[in-house]
Amino acid sequence: MNHLAIDIGNTSGRVSLAGLARDRLTIIEIARFPNIAVEIDGHLTWDVLHLVHQIKSGVRAAVAQTGEIASLGIDTWGVDFALLDRAGQLLANPRHHRDPGNRAGQRLVHDRIVPADLFARTGVQDLPVNSLFQLAALQQERPWLLKTAAAFLMMADFLRWSLTGEIASEYTLATTSQLINVETRDWDLDLIGRLGLPVAIFPRLIAPGTMSGTLTDRIAAELAVPRIPAVAVAQHDTACAVHAVPGAPDAAWLSLGTWGLLGTNLPAPLCTEAVRQAGLTNEGGATGQTRLLRNLTGLWLYERCRAAWSAAGAPMSHDDLTAAIAGPLSLQHLFDPDDPELMNPPDMPAAICHLLGEPSLTTAEVLHAITCSLAFKVAAVLDQLEHVTGRRFPGLHVVGGGARNEPLCLGIATAIGRPVWAGPAEATTIGNALMQMRALGAIAGTTDARNLVLASFPPKTFEPEHNADWDDARARFQTLTNG
Repeated sequence: MNHLAIDIGNTSGRVSLAGLARDRLTIIEIARFPNIAVEIDGHLTWDVLHLVHQIKSGVRAAVAQTGEIASLGIDTWGVDFALLDRAGQLLANPRHHRDPGNRAGQRLVHDRIVPADLFARTGVQDLPVNSLFQLAALQQERPWLLKTAAAFLMMADFLRWSLTGEIASEYTLATTSQLINVETRDWDLDLIGRLGLPVAIFPRLIAPGTMSGTLTDRIAAELAVPRIPAVAVAQHDTACAVHAVPGAPDAAWLSLGTWGLLGTNLPAPLCTEAVRQAGLTNEGGATGQTRLLRNLTGLWLYERCRAAWSAAGAPMSHDDLTAAIAGPLSLQHLFDPDDPELMNPPDMPAAICHLLGEPSLTTAEVLHAITCSLAFKVAAVLDQLEHVTGRRFPGLHVVGGGARNEPLCLGIATAIGRPVWAGPAEATTIGNALMQMRALGAIAGTTDARNLVLASFPPKTFEPEHNADWDDARARFQTLTNG
């Protein structure tokens, strides 16, 4: 059986065919396309109709290539959402989580509910990108949108609806919104009502792995394909990626893409004050567990630097980038990757130089600064995770696109003083496919999934390089970020 895994990240999307052959998982990329933010009237938005078009093209191409598809599943990044009116029409381009107005929404909510109370209710890290604060900002800026809205759909829910017509909200994705009550595991309608937001727009929640509709007759006819069943996989891309981590259930993992999400799995949410102070968050897992994690800036720093250099006439491929940081890393320049100045500056290299107090740096110096700073940030958050859970992790599993960046993986191993097991790089697509296979009975539980990933995509091990200079630099980084 072939399954269609559709994974849409912050910067790109891909449509892949997944199947089983001789007890190994096979992944064949059918299509890849950019996902580009669009600025309209001073607001950063997503061009979701472009994504719908690209997904439909990918479905058509996949059926043409393989002839038969048993199911499809869609995952996306978290927090962002679309609003539909009563006629099922998209009301506006969905807001982008990096829109600067979201901080005003965060302040509006904090004026009414203190952050500690919000965390006690939702267990979610208090970040301006969260759906809750986006809604508050939208209510202030364009209240007519919320008055007209009939349905709130997070991004993967919207894309699944665009193919199947099914309106439902998948749980792992919904938990990123800061609108799910940690006790009831449902929409916190009391919180929503207290903030003056419309409670009726939030659809029913469904568990990850639920069969959720088929391609509509209209879509199937348009694409000249059968009415393929859809699975609401763990629709938050990180939940899919974590489902493909080839480690023990209680391992520490880092899903490293545009964002980095570092955490571990727990049987239930952990909502202590220490967890809140550490900036950790509780999100739903693919198989009913809780993912306790911290959101970090990830490969975004590299990508925005590449974009700036390309605009200046010096394009750099991913291979060029990796080559520029191969060999011994310079520890001279360190900064906090999560500094607000780096959220979405027009010129990332210039913003990093400004943060470092340097008039200018070479391309290699900027890349070394990013790599070492990311490695030390990972080490600091891993320390926090171990402190609040009482666990000591033997090493760290790195999955996602960052697993391909070998100098960064080695830097992380050296910064944490333990091994890094890198891969699979396409963990999100793999986890998406595993969820579909499980829903259709092709594989059994998490043990089967883990063994299948290990056999199909064995990780690469990076051992730490013991170096006193790194110990000194780590102490310097801790002083910088704590001061």
